[in-house]
Amino acid sequence: MKIEDLTPIDRTPLPSELREILSQEGITHLFPTQVAALQKGLLEGRNIVVATPSASGKTLVAKIGILNTVLQEGRRAIYLTPLKALASEKYRDFVLRYAHLRKPDGRRLRIGISVGDPHVTTGNPLRNDILIATYEKLDSLLRRRSSHLQEIGLVVFDEAHILGDLDRGATAEFLLCQFLHRFPHVQVLLLSATVGNAAELAEWLNAELVISNWRPVPLREGVLWKNSILFSDGSREHFEKRTGSALADAVIHYVLHGEPVLVFADTRRRAVQTASTLADTFDFRTFTKQKNREALLTKVVERLRRSENYSELTERLIRVIKRGVAFHHAGLGPEERALVEDAFRMEALAALVSTTTLAAGVNLPAHTVVITTTYRYESGSFRRIPVSEIKQMLGRAGRPLYDNEGHGLLLARTVEDVEFFWDLLGQEPEPVYSQLDHSLRFPFHVLAAAVTGIARSYDEMLCFFEKSLLAKQRRRYLPRILKKALRELIEEGFLKGSLEQFAPTQFGRLTAELYLYPCTASLFRATLERKEELKTTLSYLLILVASPQASVAPYSIPRKTLERIAVTRRDEIPEVLYEYLQDPYHVLRALLVALVLEAWIDEQKPSDIHQNWRVEPGDLHRFVDSTVWIAASWARLANALGFEKEAQILDTLSVRIRKGVRNELVPLACIEQIGRARARKLYNSGIRTVEDLVSTDIERLRSIMTDALGRKPPRRIVEEIVRAAKRLLRKGPPSTPVTPPRKTRRPRTLLDYSSEEG
Repeated sequence: MKIEDLTPIDRTPLPSELREILSQEGITHLFPTQVAALQKGLLEGRNIVVATPSASGKTLVAKIGILNTVLQEGRRAIYLTPLKALASEKYRDFVLRYAHLRKPDGRRLRIGISVGDPHVTTGNPLRNDILIATYEKLDSLLRRRSSHLQEIGLVVFDEAHILGDLDRGATAEFLLCQFLHRFPHVQVLLLSATVGNAAELAEWLNAELVISNWRPVPLREGVLWKNSILFSDGSREHFEKRTGSALADAVIHYVLHGEPVLVFADTRRRAVQTASTLADTFDFRTFTKQKNREALLTKVVERLRRSENYSELTERLIRVIKRGVAFHHAGLGPEERALVEDAFRMEALAALVSTTTLAAGVNLPAHTVVITTTYRYESGSFRRIPVSEIKQMLGRAGRPLYDNEGHGLLLARTVEDVEFFWDLLGQEPEPVYSQLDHSLRFPFHVLAAAVTGIARSYDEMLCFFEKSLLAKQRRRYLPRILKKALRELIEEGFLKGSLEQFAPTQFGRLTAELYLYPCTASLFRATLERKEELKTTLSYLLILVASPQASVAPYSIPRKTLERIAVTRRDEIPEVLYEYLQDPYHVLRALLVALVLEAWIDEQKPSDIHQNWRVEPGDLHRFVDSTVWIAASWARLANALGFEKEAQILDTLSVRIRKGVRNELVPLACIEQIGRARARKLYNSGIRTVEDLVSTDIERLRSIMTDALGRKPPRRIVEEIVRAAKRLLRKGPPSTPVTPPRKTRRPRTLLDYSSEEG
């Protein structure tokens, strides 16, 4: 980093108070990206699009804008991210740096985070001076029309290139439409990786554009071929042949110089195999700069062994960590991923092999990044990774304050690869295209616009959506899909009236409030109207996991195996599911996930579920996280439609999925800080109700809740549990859990079905 590239903060238009705050953080100079944003009107309320590489200072641009809005203007600010993990990281950073600051009225800043289930909101998060939230959570909050919305002065959209993402892009775009239409007084700040149409995005938002390729740590991109690196600037670097593997030799080459390496693999299996191969080839522990590496790695291993997600996969992770390497992918549980990230960030690990789970989001730079393939496995096939994502992955190379330059490499296996990669490195990132017209999400957002009063006629709705990126890029297409969506919403009973004048029905309002897709709500309603098909818990689970919002596509399992399972459980599969999904194979895939969740609420351990159903702990966590709030939403919908018994069953099922417990543990599991292990120990000791727990001596409770290592929980924790139980009693004791009848059977696993003859 050259000092001449930086500008002293006393030569910028920053208010003196903000200069003092930055100086206390050790920031005395601003990057070109930050200076450009100030020059373009960051402090004057102008909308700004910042499209620059990783580590170019975008986050500090956001912080300056937020602090100016809150401390100088006395208004509130919102910082949005697409991922919960990234939101949590930003929240911790903001609290650490700014929670001590005071507003002009003398009160300390209130910094909050809101990332939970979309339909659940405790208190009013928008009352915070600074709110960190996910896109989906803010979308849900805006549907409640809080009085604090008019007090918002700035909203920051981080990772804004997500606009082109099939899953989250529509929500981000709908939010931007709302701020342009409902809250034009709010300043919008978009922070994006380099994209091919940044100028178009700025024009759409009537924003100033800050675009640059400057990085604090220069990035040298190149192609890794045999025992050489061919850099795009024409230079070449050789390294020693040690193992016969170009990748392993390159990693060893950099690690021997004390430079950590991040390797991207195309699949989970390849990530594990590559990390194992590196660990078998070389002991990397002694070549990290972290002096306390052995103590840190020992601590990581101990935490992994104590994890409730402990499985064969965890054991494989521990084995490679002991050699100074690790792997990282979505099959690991959240705790395991966090431990690996922290260990690499603290340089206790010399090399990390990951799938694209680390391509964006959490801050985890390395000196060198190696991409082993430009394809990845998704939706059942290998697909080429877009240039923009490849650039993001390569952009992880180069650690500010540590490196003079970073190396971003593509691994070539053939001469043709060398030529192709050489050309790819010279390509520009793709443009971002609107995903608002997604067949599931567009009616979802149209309904939200009607429920919040944005539009009550086709003309008003068209006027609103004409502010979208979709309208800018495909204006002629918009009227047709809008009319289609409105007609379907009217026909399905979400809206009443006609295209000329409509209003939301009670069913439509509740659907929007619960953050359900209209098609999901229609499936739930149709199932309730044929409630005789809901015969067992598995029947309910099947409907939950088959709903579009569940997003729980499992591993690919042989179709014959799935068909055998379907035959043995055919009486429990609701017929409405075949009508809704149409493709029988989709029913079979939903059945597999439902069986996994059935094992989870039967209190099977994640390690057993992994062994029996081939579902890794991280996937199980996503299955649970994705379905628990949908079950609670379905319960509220059932209650509103008059299906009280089914609503009670779903309320119970929601708790069981959240905590992974059998029916009899539900009352205890409703108490804060009591999970499945503690609930089972209490129940087996004769404490079976909330009243029982409240009337039991604290020391006896501590003895009962002793963990697997023989340690009693701190008295403070047990006292908090008792207070939580008393609060629950004041609200009224949990009702007796209601569940559908359960058929008696020997628990079976995927292995049972796979071993049967066809």
